[in-house]
Amino acid sequence: MNIISRYWVPRWVVDRSWQILRQDGLKGVESTVTWGGIRFGEAAVVMGIVYPCGRDVELYRGFIRVGPDTTAEMGRWLRGQGLAGLMQVHTHPTAWTGHSGTDDDYPIASSEGFVSIVWPTFAQLPVRDAVELGVHRLEGGRWRELERAEVQQLVRIVESEGLIWAHSEDLGHARRASTP
Repeated sequence: MNIISRYWVPRWVVDRSWQILRQDGLKGVESTVTWGGIRFGEAAVVMGIVYPCGRDVELYRGFIRVGPDTTAEMGRWLRGQGLAGLMQVHTHPTAWTGHSGTDDDYPIASSEGFVSIVWPTFAQLPVRDAVELGVHRLEGGRWRELERAEVQQLVRIVESEGLIWAHSEDLGHARRASTP
């Protein structure tokens, strides 16, 4: 299977993830969500968020541990929705967005090309663009932090709602143009 070269992420997914991650961050602990979605060849669309909250989840200032029961249940839920786990998103307590040894050793998935995103400072602030986050990709069994241009190419946040109106002079022009 080819590695995904573009992820389309609706703005609502990013905003809701921020709310969830920040909620734990306000308690001074790291947090995580998994973004699930559908693959279309070398592209993927994120369509859902999974927040692990089982009995075997441990939240600490320096790390989060998601146990095997919750991990398995997350996979079952995603499959039940017809989705696949596409990316993990987790917080760090400081502005550093690198991948720690714990991040390297205990990802939610370890398949070639999997993406791990680090949200700095316990998700204290929302983001407008993926370049504000640490984006890492598993390549040849090692995690590599992507450069800004690579992040811009790989993760596209799509504004998923809009309020659109036309000015009255524009409407008049449209009516005149459509009149026989």
